[in-house]
Formats: sequence, C-alpha cells, structure tokens
Amino acid sequence: MLEWHDYDIRVWKGGDVNINSRELLGFAQIGGMSGLQVNDESKREDIRKACIDVANAMRALDALVGDEA
Repeated sequence: MLEWHDYDIRVWKGGDVNINSRELLGFAQIGGMSGLQVNDESKREDIRKACIDVANAMRALDALVGDEA
C-alpha cells in the first residue's frame, strides 16, 4: 500500500513562499519574515531548517521555469 503526505507549495512574485501540509505543518516566508506551525514541537528547529531549504529550492526552480508558464 502506498502512503504519502500532501504538500502545497506556493511561490509568489517577489519570492514569498508558503508550504502547507494539512496534517503536518504550515510554513511561510513573507516579506522577510517567517512563521511555522508544526505538530511535533520536538523537531521544530530541524523542520524549520528543512522548510527554509525547500523554500529556497522552490524560489530557484521558479526563477528557472516560472516565466515559461
């Protein structure tokens, strides 16, 4: 049986990024500020760092392909 988690990632012009997973977390970097809501507080700092990595990767991807859409 396949198991997965759904993540919604949005990248806006200007570089704001939002990452959501209804069951797991909510993360946003908007206007130079960031916020995180997470179910597992014991992993909060590691999750925050991973979200920043994903946000940076999505900005880079959007810069490469975003104008093609």
